[in-house]
Amino acid sequence: VRFNDRKCDICGNLWVGSMDFDAKENTGQLFCISNEKVIRVYDDYTIPNGIAWNNDVFYHIDTNLKKVEQYTVRNKWNLLNRIVCLDLSTESGIPDVMCIDSLGNLWIAMWGAGKVVCHNPKTKIKLYEFLLPEKMLHDIR
Repeated sequence: VRFNDRKCDICGNLWVGSMDFDAKENTGQLFCISNEKVIRVYDDYTIPNGIAWNNDVFYHIDTNLKKVEQYTVRNKWNLLNRIVCLDLSTESGIPDVMCIDSLGNLWIAMWGAGKVVCHNPKTKIKLYEFLLPEKMLHDIR
């Protein structure tokens, strides 16, 4: 097992996903490290990836399923109401890292496709797609 994507929230908690070295299905987990405690928040990921917040909403990518999940955040690290907010199965490439802009739009790097897409998670509409030169994609990774 190894750690994959990770990011700190505004409270200083570290959120990190774990995955099997061979990407075995449903062996990955999502953890929150808070006040020197390690809290297992969710199980059954294959490749946990892409972490972003918008106030009390937490977004997380399940790369294997090509889906972005949305949760409601309670008490700093409790995640409730898990739903799929974006299905990226028709996109080329696989969703990898993600960030959120000041308007609440999700910017997602599509690994292997040489592009970044921007989606509004509320309307589920793709707003932008930027193609990157292959060399640039390799330089980023």
